[in-house]
Order: sequence, then structure tokens, then C-alpha cells
Amino acid sequence: MNPDELTVLSPLPDDLYAEASAGKAALLVIYGYDIGKCHTLQEGHHVIGRSAAADIQIDQDSVSRNHARVECEGGQVTVRDLGSSNGVFVNGHRVEGAVLADGDRIHVGETILKFVKAYQLECDYHEKVYRLMTVDELTRAYNRQYFFAALNREIDRAVRYHSVFSLVMLDVDDFKPINDTRGHMAGDYVLKEFVAFVTQHIRRNDMLCRYGGDEFAIILPETNREQGLFFCGKIRELVAGHAFHFEGRDIPITISMGLKHFETGEQILSARELIAEADRKLYEAKKGGRNRVCG
Repeated sequence: MNPDELTVLSPLPDDLYAEASAGKAALLVIYGYDIGKCHTLQEGHHVIGRSAAADIQIDQDSVSRNHARVECEGGQVTVRDLGSSNGVFVNGHRVEGAVLADGDRIHVGETILKFVKAYQLECDYHEKVYRLMTVDELTRAYNRQYFFAALNREIDRAVRYHSVFSLVMLDVDDFKPINDTRGHMAGDYVLKEFVAFVTQHIRRNDMLCRYGGDEFAIILPETNREQGLFFCGKIRELVAGHAFHFEGRDIPITISMGLKHFETGEQILSARELIAEADRKLYEAKKGGRNRVCG
């Protein structure tokens, strides 16, 4: 299939363009995982690679840990190969280094990035399409569809590199009475504020997703059971101590959490099996009195 055939997007409503502002250079993912994602380029250097520490991470076998570097200096943008195994290609030609022109396409492994020099309107368009596909509209956490894709990718990565990760399933204790007694607007506020607050206390590569209703999931790469339990305990305490205020009234909130870790050498479980195991631990936490962690 031609990559261009995968990037045809239907026109969006005019109001999606309303916030377009002054242009900045950017790299748009137009083919591959995270299609539609916009990486804004600031002055300085940006590393593209498979490593979690890369500025632009592309988690694919065909991408080296530190694959390429994009240099933004004085209005000129250059891409350089960092000794990658499979090379860097600009408009189909392998390069060691190349100055980018507006519209150039950079092939890194199985991903194609389009260089956009200064069209903020186009960046806004792609970024909003990306959010529509991956982000929960109410809470701004990643959505369920994106969660399953990310979890499957993390399982593959753990098997491939003999690494470890943890999955957390959690929900808000006694959430239904909040909706019943204070109204759905109060319930929506709690979920949005919860996501905004927790997002401030997780690492860059941790992934908070809305699984459904008041249930959420967090994927913790490179995290063993002990580290996962410590993380859960910290988040549980922070949420319990956070002030949730809605229309002048306090809403005390606690959460229960279930943890399932994946260790090298363990039986390989599917995404749904891992979720079921973490959910089982979550049920134990709820049954044990809520506001607690089981793992």
C-alpha cells in the first residue's frame, strides 16, 4: 500500500482552525505509528530514536536507539544520521546530513516524518486530528483504543528486549454517589481534575489512559513490582491529600489501585490477560476497604 493512501484526511469543521497562530517548524508523522502527531521544533538539537530518552521517540525494531539528530539553528533545519543501522532517507535518498526544505519527507525506519517549515495552520490541523484519534474528549487522558495499542507495543518491547514493565488499573472510590448526589457536572469535574493532577506526578514515558467510566490505566515502562507498588502508594496518598473543589464545596476523593508487573521469563500474557490480572488486584483493593493498593 502506498503510504500516501494512509494519510488522506477528510476535511474537518472550520472551528478546528480557529486557534491557528504564528508558524513554527515541525515534524509531522504522516506514516507509521502515531500518525498525525506533530513534533514542534525549537531552537537547538532534537534526537530521533527508539530510546525512551529520545526527544522524538519511534519505538520500532528498524529504528536505532539514537537514530538521527535534527538541528535547528538560525532558521535552518538539518537532519543528520547518528550512525543508525538502517540509515536516514530524505525524499527517498539516503543521507548522512541534509538541510531540510519545506515539505521534505524523512524516512526513519518504517516511519515517515514530513518537515513543515512555518505553517502553523497545518500543524494545528494534524495535531487536532491526532488528538481526536488518541485522546479521551472529557479527561484528556489517552483513550481506550490508544491504550490497547500502547499496551501491546509495551508487551512486544518487553519480550524483545527482556525488559520489565508494570500495568496499573485504578478507579475512583465511591464515584457513583458523587454523580447521584452532586450531579454529573461534579462527576465530570472530578475526572478531569484527577487526570490533570496525576499527570503532573508521572514520568514522561508513563501513560495514563481512561479505560472507561471512572476506571483508568497507567502503563509504567521499565518498572518492576517493588517500584510499581511504591509508585502506586505515592499516587494514592497524593490524590487523597489533594483538594477537589467544585462550586465552593469540597469533594473528598480516594482511589483504589491494582498492579500487575511483567518480568522476563514469566509466561507471556496478552494485553487482555494482563488487564484481567491487574483488574483482579483492583477488585481485591476495593473489597479490602478501598483507598489502597494491591499487587
